[in-house]
Amino acid sequence: MSAIAVVTIHATGAFVSRPEQTGEYGASYWLALTANQAARCAVPVFFAIAGWVLLSRGDQDNETAWLRRRMARLLVPLVVWNLIFVVDAWVIAQINGVRLWEATEGPGGWLWEEASAALWGPGTRIHLWFMYYLVALTLALWLLRVAPKSAEGEMTRLAVGTAAAMLIVPFSLAAALRTNLSWASFGWAIGYAVIGYVMLSLPAPRRWISAAVYVGATFGLVVAEQLIGFYQWPMIETSPLILLQTLGLIGLVRSVRLPESWKPRVIAAARLTFGVYLVHLIFLDAVRLILARTDTSLLLALTMNWLVPVVCSFGVVALWHRSQTIGRLLG
Repeated sequence: MSAIAVVTIHATGAFVSRPEQTGEYGASYWLALTANQAARCAVPVFFAIAGWVLLSRGDQDNETAWLRRRMARLLVPLVVWNLIFVVDAWVIAQINGVRLWEATEGPGGWLWEEASAALWGPGTRIHLWFMYYLVALTLALWLLRVAPKSAEGEMTRLAVGTAAAMLIVPFSLAAALRTNLSWASFGWAIGYAVIGYVMLSLPAPRRWISAAVYVGATFGLVVAEQLIGFYQWPMIETSPLILLQTLGLIGLVRSVRLPESWKPRVIAAARLTFGVYLVHLIFLDAVRLILARTDTSLLLALTMNWLVPVVCSFGVVALWHRSQTIGRLLG
């Protein structure tokens, strides 16, 4: 659900931020706006689930080996997808006739704003920032779990020291790649992780309460967007409305009881969501290129912008998961 919500945010963003392209606040605009704001808690829910998984897992015989495996699972796809999105941006630039490294006036003597927007825009700036926070979150919560036991052996002490030092790496790399991350912003990621651990460890609230909180928060986000403006909130994930929306959605999902026959399929789909999060912008870029060159109605364009990335992403990730090697590389 969170992965689909992320696709929804990216698929509807242009329809909301540029209403003149959607019939000057016509039906397509309001549909896109409602879907966009209803999905705003997507990343906080990801962090909430990650917090519950990392903090509630059972004891490990070798915590250092666990951390090494976990970091490899995160860092390898992060590196691979940064490279993939560089190629993706280059291809889009070629199609659109943009010369990335054309000399011009300004800092560095390069067409840097256009180059960085084309080079990193589809990748690190828009959605791979989540991976940097997830790496740091994994390290921080592992330290919280293991640090009290660090006196038990030299290897454990060494691992704790290394993990503590590595906490600066995600933010250092992000700065080098011109990705806007900060320790202050990382605080909300930790906060949602702890909230997720607490909420998923407690009994589920009543369904009607969770539904009312989620719907009310979403309505509040729609109203706030009209009053303040799209993407005008600093650190939008810290908004009290998004916090309420996250709490409502987690409670609502927890109150749903799936038939036993459905559970294997839901678990199988859940295993694909990490890859879907990483790959979906490739398909979204392709759809946008096609739609920009065709005469398509706004409603159909909005539908295709959302449906194609969802279907293609889940399908492609399911295919690459058939290979363990490719799965390790791509997530």
